Amino acid sequence: INTVIYSTVLKGFAVMKCVNKVFQVYEEMRAIGISCNTITYNTMLDACAKSCAMGRASKLLEDMAESCVEPDIITYSTIIKGYCVEGDVDRAFHVLAEMKKDGKFQPDEIMYNSILD
Repeated sequence: INTVIYSTVLKGFAVMKCVNKVFQVYEEMRAIGISCNTITYNTMLDACAKSCAMGRASKLLEDMAESCVEPDIITYSTIIKGYCVEGDVDRAFHVLAEMKKDGKFQPDEIMYNSILD
């Protein structure tokens, strides 16, 4: 069993909005030493966003940084979407500002549409 298989399982739980199951699988991965990649983290962040569980996202971002896994444009878009879905537009703008300050990525129309929705 490897990261790809676990990521597929995570995606299934994310689609079903079973965020608790997502985190159970994540903890299992960590316990047995299966590393996560950007896709794995993005899948878990998407589960948080779809399930209005963005309070759990900050821990994932910390783990991501500790594991030296770099966020990508999808990571930022997902986080912004999640905060907007929860009604925390200020936090979404904060993430957008952080991303722009970092300079690696530029906001796209999907990000702006998430904020406008």
